[in-house]
This record gives sequence, structure tokens and C-alpha cells, in this order.
Amino acid sequence: MNKGCCCGSYVGAFNFIQKNEITLEVAYPYTTKDGKCVVNRKNSSLVFIDSYKKVLENEDSLHKTVANQPVFIAIDSHGSNFEDYYGRVFIQNSDTNLDHEMTVVGYVQTLDDFKYWILRNSWGPM
Repeated sequence: MNKGCCCGSYVGAFNFIQKNEITLEVAYPYTTKDGKCVVNRKNSSLVFIDSYKKVLENEDSLHKTVANQPVFIAIDSHGSNFEDYYGRVFIQNSDTNLDHEMTVVGYVQTLDDFKYWILRNSWGPM
């Protein structure tokens, strides 16, 4: 299974959710501490995933999918670009050491034709 901040993957998480269910974050918020899972489902809204699939690896496919649902992606988080990130556009220089997963939640194209994806991190505040 996933191992906190050590490793893990959205595939493992999705497989778990398909076999079980999870509660909404508002009922069981993320904390930065290791601990035991609380398995108290009383008065909680539960979330289920029926299925998931890989999006074709092209920009058009990603645009169409993000317009309708969340998309999970992996990035290379090593190096100062990501470690020192503070809210600017992150430039991905490599696709060989994909070690951190995030959610694509939107897309921006500026008037001068600069394009970038809006990502939500999988840990910490947005």
C-alpha cells in the first residue's frame, strides 16, 4: 500500500478506493503528522470511484478531460525548481524521474499566448 510521504501512487489509491470508500476531506482533514487511520464512518459522506483510465498523452486529450474531471499527473520534484516553489509557473525539465503526483485542475492561456496548467498539490495547503 502507499507509504505516506515515502512513496505511493494514485493507482494504488484508486484501487483502494474502488474496493473500499473514503470520506470527504472536510470530515477527515489532511495533517502533516504520521499517525493511525481513524476508521469511523459515522455521519460522514463517503466517496466512491467506479473506474479510472489513462488519458492519451497529448495536449488536446488533456484539455478535454480536465474540462470534465480531475486528472492526476506525475512530475519530477527533485531540484531547487520544485523545492523552492512559491506560486510561480513551474517548468518541468525532465520526464524520467517522475516521483510526485499532483492534480490538474485547470489551464491558462495568456493574451501573449503563454500556456500553463494549474495544479493542486497532493499535500499541504493549496
